Formats: sequence, structure tokens, C-alpha cells
Amino acid sequence: MNITIIYGATRPGNYGQFVAAAINNITAKNFSNINLKVISPKNFTIPYDGAKIKEYTQLVEHTDAFIVVVSEYNHGYPGMLKSLMDLEFENYFGKPVLVTGLSDGQFGGARGVEAFVNVLKAYKMFVLGNDILINNVDKKFSKEGVLLDSTLPDYIIKSVTELILLAKKLNQG
Repeated sequence: MNITIIYGATRPGNYGQFVAAAINNITAKNFSNINLKVISPKNFTIPYDGAKIKEYTQLVEHTDAFIVVVSEYNHGYPGMLKSLMDLEFENYFGKPVLVTGLSDGQFGGARGVEAFVNVLKAYKMFVLGNDILINNVDKKFSKEGVLLDSTLPDYIIKSVTELILLAKKLNQG
């Protein structure tokens, strides 16, 4: 199974990259037969004329499930994340997605996730019912990206397990 983790933040030193790395490492350690790829909009030159990015198109076509890490910015989501994902609107159809929100506030990016879930529904993706919400992210990760919260791995394992089960069921049909 191929799972792509997309973190949307592109600002230098963003915590989204640390959250994506933690999800990647925890998933790789706890699940066999999973191929993981971590990407960000900053890995691509995003055209604003609707042209496709061949590498991204191929990645989306070969991805069985997605994990999208949404850093909350002013109650919303990163614009570059939406710009990248809009390029493959039709290729997300029927694919499961786990949304992870983060913020340095108490709600763990819930408002950004809530806004982005509507986008994912427009892509006709299957959005997992349980989001991963990481509040006070600046206290749960060091500035160097070290995970400081010992409860987060279990939370991630539970959510990724559900994502894998959904992807398997969808692939059977």
C-alpha cells in the first residue's frame, strides 16, 4: 500500500514538517508493507495556469491513501497546499484521506481542518471521521523537530490503522 503524507506549510521552521516526519516515522515503525512518501508544496513549482506537474500526477495516481497535515493559519489552511492539490482534482476520486491539524493554540488546528475537509469532499475523497488534532504543537515538538509528547504515537497509530483499513476496503470494491 502506498501512502502519501502531504504537509501544507511552506514557511521556514514550520511545525507541519515535524508532524509529517513524526507520522512518517511512527507509521514506518509500526506497519509493514506500507510505502510512505512525504511531500510539501515547496517540493514543486506550482503553475497557476492549471498545467499538470508530471511527478505529482504520477504520485497521486499511485497513492492508495493520503495523510494531509494542515497547519492552521488565521482559521484557515495554507494556500499553497490547496494550489498543489487542486492540480489533480479528478485523480483523488474515491481515495481515503486522514487529516491532521496543528496549531500553537488550544484547538489543534480544528478550524483549519474544518475548512480543508470541505475541499477534500469536493475532490470526492473519503475523509476519515477522526482527525488528528495537535494543539500546542510548539510544546509537543522541539524547535529541532524532536517529538516531546509521549501520547502522540498511540494517537497516530490508531488513526493510521483506521486509514489503512478503509483503504483496504475501498480497494476490494
